[in-house]
Amino acid sequence: MTRGRLVWIGAAVLVLLGAGLWATARPGGEFSGLDVRLAAAAEAAGNGGRIDLTDATDFEWDDAHIFGSYTNATQIEAQMDGWSPLSPAGRLVFGDLFLGQDGLQLLAFRQNGKVTAWTVMGQEQLSQTYIRFHPGVLPPVVSPSDDTFVVERFFDGWSLVLDDR
Repeated sequence: MTRGRLVWIGAAVLVLLGAGLWATARPGGEFSGLDVRLAAAAEAAGNGGRIDLTDATDFEWDDAHIFGSYTNATQIEAQMDGWSPLSPAGRLVFGDLFLGQDGLQLLAFRQNGKVTAWTVMGQEQLSQTYIRFHPGVLPPVVSPSDDTFVVERFFDGWSLVLDDR
């Protein structure tokens, strides 16, 4: 083999390795499409209307944890009894800073203390309508019996504010 061919093979291996790390570490959600459901519910409710988080989910859950921008993986693991949205490869790529960007929020659902679904809300949402929970970090946990949010217009999307009634 010539040296040039070895360089090309080495470069291809590095690209494949990098793509593999990216694919296994990229934050996404086991429950994709939540933003689409929340956007539809917010549109239907309109400004000042109310929606329940249980209406946007089709699975059982006891509590939902909402983490705001710049929450690190260690903080998430502490609150979620050791669970992390990052794989070991993700830790190599992202380090401890998981939600290291304005507008990103992690929503994780648990049933009987085990994470059943999660998603990252933010700039890469499936819907074109931006959904954010406000303020950035809500009380750490909402439950199905206390999961009503007031819908407020927010630029080209909606802000969901926990209803304190």
